[in-house]
Amino acid sequence: MKYVCEGKSFLPWDVFFEFKSQYFNKYLIFIKSTSEEETKNLNTAWQKAKEDSYDSEEHKEWVSDSIIDDAFEVTEVEQLMLKSFVVSIFIFIEETLNEFCSHLNKSHNQVFSVSDMAGMGVNKAVRYIEVVTGKEFPFQQDTKISFSVARCIRNSIVHNDGLLKKDKIAEVENYIRNYKTLEIKNTKLVLSYEYATSLILLNKKICEELQNSCLIEEEQTVAI
Repeated sequence: MKYVCEGKSFLPWDVFFEFKSQYFNKYLIFIKSTSEEETKNLNTAWQKAKEDSYDSEEHKEWVSDSIIDDAFEVTEVEQLMLKSFVVSIFIFIEETLNEFCSHLNKSHNQVFSVSDMAGMGVNKAVRYIEVVTGKEFPFQQDTKISFSVARCIRNSIVHNDGLLKKDKIAEVENYIRNYKTLEIKNTKLVLSYEYATSLILLNKKICEELQNSCLIEEEQTVAI
């Protein structure tokens, strides 16, 4: 079935997502492979230290302490890269929503644009979509929950080094109970590859919602 939007071909958000998401997949693979390689090197070094009989116990203890310090650093760098991943993919989501707002502006012949909305960042785009469509965004409840938590996590990374505000902890803890892809240690977020991967899926769901919102059957015209 062919679809049109305001008598013209709509922007294929799913194709747009597939094209862009390959870069996020590659970045995530890089983060994981880098961490695994460093961990493998540390394990090899530790095994060698245990097997070297000529080493004194004092030297072995020094090697052990050094490896523990290096392992902590690997974990910290891994978390830093995962944080950068979260921020990067959220920038893409915000860019996608802003493009959709421009699309809504033209298709509805609106006199006001997303830049006229109150708020900052992605909040402006969300508000604009809600005002123009008359619906809460994201439209699907599960996507709405994941998006809300993602915004909270992104903000905690950008503004507070991954430390959650007290009024946001309950929301994230509830998400963790259902999905178990995050941890909170002393109000600080601990990210995982599973959560990073879920953001790619969230991005896909948002693109699908945008596409579905402007799909109509052939020979129909709809004001989105």
